[in-house]
Amino acid sequence: MYDRPVHRVLGGRFELLALLGEGGMGAGWRARDRELDELVALKLIRPELAADGAMVARFRSEVKLARRVTHRHVARIFEVGTLDGEAYFTMELVEGPSLAQRLRAGRRPWRDAVEVAHALALALEAAHAAGVIHRDVKPDNVLLEDGGRVVLTDFGIAAARASAGGGLAGTPAYMAPEQLAGDPPTAAVDVYALGVVLHEMLTGLPAWRGHLAELLAAKQACEALEVGLPEIDPALADVVRRATARDPARRIRSASELRGLLTRWIDPEAAAVRPPRRRDCASVRDVVVSPLAPGPELEAGGVAFLGEALYEQLVARLWHVPGLRVVASWQAGARPRPAAEAAITVDDAITVSARDGAGAELVRVRVPPVASLLAATAATVASGLAAGLGIVEDEPSAALPEEAAARYLRARHLARRMGSRSVAQAVAGYDAALALAPGDTRVLAARAMALARMVFFARPDHEALAAAAAAAAAALARAPERAESQIAAGQVALHQGDPVAAAAHLRQALARAPYAAEAHEWLGRILLEAGHVEEGIARVETALSLDPRLELAQWEIARAYALEGDWARHDAIASALIGDSRLRATPWAARFASWRGDHARALEILANADPREGESGFPPEFLARVGRGFTGGWAGERDALLAYTANRPASLRRAAMVCPLVAECAGAAGDVATCVVALERAIASGFFDLHWLDRCPLLAAPRAAGALAALRPPVAARSQRILDALYGESPSHNATADTVFATPTATPTTG
Repeated sequence: MYDRPVHRVLGGRFELLALLGEGGMGAGWRARDRELDELVALKLIRPELAADGAMVARFRSEVKLARRVTHRHVARIFEVGTLDGEAYFTMELVEGPSLAQRLRAGRRPWRDAVEVAHALALALEAAHAAGVIHRDVKPDNVLLEDGGRVVLTDFGIAAARASAGGGLAGTPAYMAPEQLAGDPPTAAVDVYALGVVLHEMLTGLPAWRGHLAELLAAKQACEALEVGLPEIDPALADVVRRATARDPARRIRSASELRGLLTRWIDPEAAAVRPPRRRDCASVRDVVVSPLAPGPELEAGGVAFLGEALYEQLVARLWHVPGLRVVASWQAGARPRPAAEAAITVDDAITVSARDGAGAELVRVRVPPVASLLAATAATVASGLAAGLGIVEDEPSAALPEEAAARYLRARHLARRMGSRSVAQAVAGYDAALALAPGDTRVLAARAMALARMVFFARPDHEALAAAAAAAAAALARAPERAESQIAAGQVALHQGDPVAAAAHLRQALARAPYAAEAHEWLGRILLEAGHVEEGIARVETALSLDPRLELAQWEIARAYALEGDWARHDAIASALIGDSRLRATPWAARFASWRGDHARALEILANADPREGESGFPPEFLARVGRGFTGGWAGERDALLAYTANRPASLRRAAMVCPLVAECAGAAGDVATCVVALERAIASGFFDLHWLDRCPLLAAPRAAGALAALRPPVAARSQRILDALYGESPSHNATADTVFATPTATPTTG
C-alpha cells in the first residue's frame, strides 16, 4: 500500500529504514533523523487523509496536546509537520514487540499481566493529569521494550482519525459502552479499555468480537467482564470487573485508583488502598470560585487574609470532589456555563455562597472571622455544593489551634505579596505560629518557603539560606507526605542552584496534592524557563485556575508570550491578569518594554516604580544603571554592571537573574564579549532559562555573531535533566486529580 522504498529520505532529513506497520491513519517507519543523527519512529499520514485540511489541523492539534504527556511509560512525541507534501510526526523509537504480538502466543502469566496493566495505568494517570484522554487503549498501541519497559503509544490519533470521517474515536472492541454510543470521551473510557486489555492478558482471549452494532448491543447488555479462571486471585478478577463496569458510576473512578488497586500484586508491602468513594455521576462539570471580594476594611487590622485563606481551603476541598473541576473566573468566559459558582465576601463576617448554573442557591454560610472555623466552613460549603449537584464529599481535616491558625494564615497572606518587607513579616508570623504549635509541618514548610524568598532579597545573607534549608529539611523529616514540605525543599533547591532537584521535589508535591497551586506555579515557571513552553503555560494556567492571585504566575505567562514575540497575546493577558496600573509601574513591565524595543517606555516605567528595593528584589541603583545602559549610556555603566555579575549572593537563583539582565544590556549595546562573560557567570550559578537564551530579542547581536553557540549546550542539557526529573520516573499514587462523571440530581438547598 505504501510505495516508499527503504532508504528514501523525506524532506532531505528523515531516512526511511524499515516499515514498522500500517494502521488506519497511515504507516509507521523506523527512520533516521539526519539532522540530529538519531533513530526515531516516523508516522506518515495516508495521502487521502492528509489532503483533508480540517483533518490535518485536528491532527496537529491532537498531537500538540499529546506532547504534554511526558512519562517513562509513554512514547514521547517529538514534532509534527509536513515535508515533501506529506504530513508526519516523529516519536520515540521503542525497540520491541507490541502487546498484540505477544498475545498471539496466548495468555500472559497473571503477574506479567498485572505489571503491564500497572505500567499502563501510570501512563494514563500522567495523561489525565495533563488533560489528555487516549481514547484508543488496546494491545496494538502497547509496546514491550526489549529492556522490559512498557510503553503506551499513539495518543491523540484516534480523535484525529474520527475527525477525518472515521466516525468513532477508538477501536470498538476496546471502547467503553458510552464511548461506543457516541458520548464525548472522558478519562473513564481509558479505564474501561485498560480493564478490557487486562482481561485479555489474563484469559488469552479477546473480550469482544463482532460488528459495531453487535458490539454496542453486547456491551449495553453486559454489566462487567468476568475472568472466571480458578487460578486468578478473586480480588484481581474483581478489579477487572470494576474497571469494565458498564455504568460509569460503578466503574473504578480513575487511572490513579486502578493503579493503586493493582499495586498489591506489584508490591505486597504497599499500604492498603483507601476504599473508593461512590460516584453518582456521569460527566465532569466546572465550578467557578471567584477571588475574594472584600468589604470596607483597613488592611492593617482587617480580616481579608481569612477570606483569602478560606478561598484556598475551599478550592482544595472542591478539587477532591469527584465530578467537579475548579475553573478560574478569568477562564470561565472561554467555557460553557459552569455547573456552579461560589463567591466569598468579607465585612464584619465571612460569607460564602454558591449557586448552580441556573442561579439557584445551593448553599450559603456566614461565620465570624475566626481562623479556627475556616476548615470546617470550607468543608461545609464544599459538601453543600456537592450535595446540590448530587455528589458525596469527604470528611473535613483537623485544623490548627485558633491563635496559631490566625498567625499562620495572616503570615501566608503576607508571604504571597512581592517584596522583601512583606516576606520578612511573614517569617515573623510563622515564628509566632510555631511558638503556639511547635512542630506543625504546615507552618514549618510555609516558613521554609518564606525564608527561601528572603534569601532572594537578602543578597549577602548566606545564613538565611542555611536557615531555609534547615527549615525545609525539618518539614521533610516530619512529614514528607505533605505537599508543603516538598514545595519548600524545591524552592530551597532553586536558590541553591539545583533546578533538577527542585523539579523532583515539585513533582513529589503534586503527587501528594494535585490541587497545590504553588506547586503548579513553580513547576510551570521552571518548565517555561527550561524552554518547555506549552507544558509550562499549561501548568501556570492550572495554578491560576486554583489561585488567580498568584502574581508571579501572572507575570510568567506574560513573559512567555513576550519572548515568543506574540505581543497581541501578551497585551491581552497582561491587561486581564496584571492590570494596566501595575503595567505602568513595575520593573518587570520595563523589561518587557525593552524587549519590544521601546526603551523610552522602559525608562518611564522605572521612573514610576517604587524607589525602594521593594517587589522587584533589585536595588534602585542597579535598576537605574540598567535603564541608562539601555539608552546610550552602556559605556559608562559597563564596569559597574559587570561587577554585579561577579558578586556571589546567597541565592544562586538571584545570580542567575542578575547576570541575564546585564547580558541584555550588553547585547543591546552590541558588546558581545561582555554579554558572553555575564552569561558564563549565569550558567555557573545554575542558569537554565533556555527559552530566554533562544528567544530574547536583545541578544540578537551575540546570537548573530555565533557567540551563544558554545553557551547553549550546557543550558539545554540542564533543561533536559529538569524534564527527566519531572517525568522520567513513576509518579506517586496521588499524582493526578480525579476526572469523573456526574449527572445532576435535585437536592434540597443547605445553608
